[in-house]
Amino acid sequence: MSKKLSFTLCALYAGVVIAVWTAFLFLPTKDFSATENRMLAQAPQLSAESLFDGSYTKSFSEFCADQFPLRNSLLSLNSSYELGLGKLESNGVMFAQDKNLVKRLEYAELGMLKANLSAIDAIRDTSRGYGVDSVFFCAPRAADVLEHFCPAPFASGEKEWTLTEQHNPMTATEILKAKAESGEYVFYKTDHHWTTLGAYYAYRELGKALGYTPYFLSDFSPETVSESFFGTSYSASLFPTATPDKITAMRYDGDSEITVSDVSTDKILPLYDTSALAGSSQYDFFLGGNKAHLRIESGGKPRLIVIKDSFANSLIPFLTRHYDIDLIDPRYLRQPLEDILVPLYRQKEKPTLLLLFGIDTLTGDTGLKKFD
Repeated sequence: MSKKLSFTLCALYAGVVIAVWTAFLFLPTKDFSATENRMLAQAPQLSAESLFDGSYTKSFSEFCADQFPLRNSLLSLNSSYELGLGKLESNGVMFAQDKNLVKRLEYAELGMLKANLSAIDAIRDTSRGYGVDSVFFCAPRAADVLEHFCPAPFASGEKEWTLTEQHNPMTATEILKAKAESGEYVFYKTDHHWTTLGAYYAYRELGKALGYTPYFLSDFSPETVSESFFGTSYSASLFPTATPDKITAMRYDGDSEITVSDVSTDKILPLYDTSALAGSSQYDFFLGGNKAHLRIESGGKPRLIVIKDSFANSLIPFLTRHYDIDLIDPRYLRQPLEDILVPLYRQKEKPTLLLLFGIDTLTGDTGLKKFD
């Protein structure tokens, strides 16, 4: 290599480094990523303690990663580059057939899953003591349902399902998998949730355990409310040729008269929040997103208590045809879960309890509190 070329390359490298650090110094930091729907790391405070215990270095690394100039464009370029190299994934998201972006199944530590399953068992045991029947429903992951579309080899997640099955949950995995393979749109292509159609099939399965007769699909009127939804799998990979998903509401006569109230704030909310469609998290169209405790009244129906994660949000409108519902997301509670459940259990008309979580949620912090 000639000296001239070496000098040119060194100058180019130095110029890039200087440009990046100049951007860090003069460009404003961002608090929130609309694409990823999350808060971004901010510059850490330097102290002797944080420097020597390693926390400053870790926090500064996270800050640099989140605030890197042109970060989203570079991540998108990296996804294209890796796909061009023949790689099957980027940032833990698999490039599956039919433009599906599917999170890879990898769980190195299953202690949290075991703890959450034990907490669910404890809640069911306590409910039984009050004469309240309960059902545990475990929502499948996109990789479980879309296995036919995913590149091989990939993690099957059998260990997680085996642990879960020991606690006797219901699931709609097989019916959803069959529907997906026949071409039905039951899981979003860019998100980890089931579609409204997928939620309908889960609603039909739940009828077997809860005892209601499900309505036919023809008893609902589909209404496409968005054709520009990009979900969590897209946010993680930023694959540039990803196509947006559609969000559909399955409407029925009288659903606009249903009252949804936020118990903690006394605010009245819509069953379908159309304002969310203009934001970065369009899945919040269903019930306005996750709330600690919602009470849904539709007119003197039997009461159903649902302890849940976000998979339940698009399922609830189907259940409102059969129940008045207390909807509880323990991740957002500021009080012990039993403080909410016990008064409901003591009512003259006994409710039914449904615990509905996806496996991905159960491998993390659900906010579930085990009863003593």
